[in-house]
Amino acid sequence: MEKKFLPYGKQNITQEEIESVISALTGDYITQGPLVEKFELSLAKYLGVKHAVVVSNGTAALHIASLALDLKPGDAVIIPAISFVATSNAVLYCGATPIFADVDAKTGNILIESAEEAILLALKKGLIPKAIYPVHYSGLPCSIKDLIELAKKYDIKIVEDSCHALGAMYRINSEENFKMVGSYADMSAWSFHPVKHITTGEGGAVTTNCSILASKLKMLRSHGITKNSFDFTKQNLSLDEKSAEINPWYYEMQMLGYNYRLPDILCALGIAQLKRIDLFIEKRRALADYYFKKLSGIENIILPLNDNVTAFSSFHLFPVKIDFEKIGKTRKQIIDSLKSYGIGCQVHYIPIPWQPYYEKNTDKFMCLDITNAENFYKEELSLPMYYDLNFDDIDRIAEALRYSLGN
Repeated sequence: MEKKFLPYGKQNITQEEIESVISALTGDYITQGPLVEKFELSLAKYLGVKHAVVVSNGTAALHIASLALDLKPGDAVIIPAISFVATSNAVLYCGATPIFADVDAKTGNILIESAEEAILLALKKGLIPKAIYPVHYSGLPCSIKDLIELAKKYDIKIVEDSCHALGAMYRINSEENFKMVGSYADMSAWSFHPVKHITTGEGGAVTTNCSILASKLKMLRSHGITKNSFDFTKQNLSLDEKSAEINPWYYEMQMLGYNYRLPDILCALGIAQLKRIDLFIEKRRALADYYFKKLSGIENIILPLNDNVTAFSSFHLFPVKIDFEKIGKTRKQIIDSLKSYGIGCQVHYIPIPWQPYYEKNTDKFMCLDITNAENFYKEELSLPMYYDLNFDDIDRIAEALRYSLGN
């Protein structure tokens, strides 16, 4: 019997979640209804933050977070060179300058020393360093204590790209209780793509503890419009005209926003998925522990960092590093070999400055020495990691990997 194909990631949808979406479809609202706010409240409660603003995808989340910071030409944002292109594209959308910093060779997370060097480069070039966008690569939190100290030192904002990190936890020191990623930054961006921990199909969110930012984010996701009478600015309106009860049709466009709204039918799926988030995270951590056990004896593989002292990864990915030159095989050969055993892999990520658009537009960004990032990319391979994976599947992956590497 042919064995099932194991992709690197996939969603898990139950009948209950299907019924939740059907219920939304047959209700009074399928776009902007009560489930939007319900999903936002549930997400904020889970993460331990005051506000969540859901949007159409993770890229939209990063974009409106950038807009909420009032990024503009002359501003600079520090970004790790290893990330999906959306992290830096969101900065370019605003006309600001991404400065790419190097990453930690073990974790793929932004290297604090390189981030500070990037801030100093911005100042030297006459740019205003406005923010740092750390990426919690694969679900492992960055060095949060160092990030906070760096942000305070240079009076810059922290906007986390937390798209890998729903359910990840950290603590500053051993005396503290663990907190959810997203609870300390000025804003955090999230993704609910099908390969993430929960899914809404496409979807994302920005979370924050700042009421002012939350209000701005909500306008930015919906054409820059507010229907809140307390926010109206036109001076020639009477008190009666400003009353939403008397004139429910009245609204004001106060900024140039976008249509980044997430509809009720997708929020219905998100609400149902979020109810199972603890189960999803628990399973991913159990799978990761089994990966560590099964792969630890295979030569020429470097396993991801498994901290558990200051941080708990949510294991969006299980990235291993392989010195392909040392084993005398190319990454493509290994990927093709694994594919022949019905095992799918992925690579996360090509350094952003290597992308053709960036290579053709070197005036739009700056880049430090990113040797670690380049080497990380050359050796990285993401093995399957998702809820439906089981220990027998990992046995099969380990055996295929051992054979493919020639162990």
